[in-house]
Amino acid sequence: MAIEYFCKKDVVESCVKKLSDAGRVARDAYFNSDAKDLLRKEVAYRDPDFLEMLGYTKEIEVVDSILTMLKHHGVADDAADYSREAFVGLRKEVKKKFTNNLVLQQTGSLGTITPVMERLLYMLTSVKRPRRIIAVGIFWGNAFIWNVGSSCGKGKVYDAEIVYGIDVNERAIENAMKNIAGFDSSDHIELIAGDGLELAETIEGPFDFVFLDVGTANDKRLNLPILQKLYSKLALGCWVVTHDTTLPFFKNQMRPYLKFVRDQHFFSESISFEVDQYGLELSIKK
Repeated sequence: MAIEYFCKKDVVESCVKKLSDAGRVARDAYFNSDAKDLLRKEVAYRDPDFLEMLGYTKEIEVVDSILTMLKHHGVADDAADYSREAFVGLRKEVKKKFTNNLVLQQTGSLGTITPVMERLLYMLTSVKRPRRIIAVGIFWGNAFIWNVGSSCGKGKVYDAEIVYGIDVNERAIENAMKNIAGFDSSDHIELIAGDGLELAETIEGPFDFVFLDVGTANDKRLNLPILQKLYSKLALGCWVVTHDTTLPFFKNQMRPYLKFVRDQHFFSESISFEVDQYGLELSIKK
């Protein structure tokens, strides 16, 4: 079953106000779910400016609301929660230890993980507490650390058995190794420079958590064949989390992937989180 999560009214209104205060929409702009994109008086949910600002708006309220939704749909236990204090500790540690200046020099960007996405990824692994994780397309480790931070460093809340982080870019893996090396309790993390499609065939399972963020700035089509090769190695109930699923630029490329994870022959649930301009899909293996 496919489920879509959209931020609640107070978050939406706060986001529109932030856009207005920044001069990016009219001072008296208001939200209209039926408005056309790019109008500056009426702001629609999928307006690019709105989604960009949304990733920086009321992250705690958004993630708490998502956790409530996961409980409602039986994806998370009623008692499930995450440590907000541990997350803040991890965020401080990442800002201190990650070589952000090096990444800026090499890519011109710090990446596409917004504050709300950082918290959402951390919450998901804190709730799931997976023992065996595989992440493909980790680049220099920015998205990766929020997936594994609940099992290492100042964000640690549980023990994981093994975490594989894979990227085809050798230099990116070298930088990711430098970033992760500074975190305590990270001996269970193994970073591999290699082709994700080939490694998906040879790496041993089972896995109970998968993170996919594969591809270049222009191409996201590899996520699907990698997941298909991994599928037989996924434990029952495995969570598969994929980034960049709602970005309009990748819409056509991601359509076959979303069709696969929303097929109830393979996954019991698939939830789309539209919490910023990039989006996230959580799929539960059947």
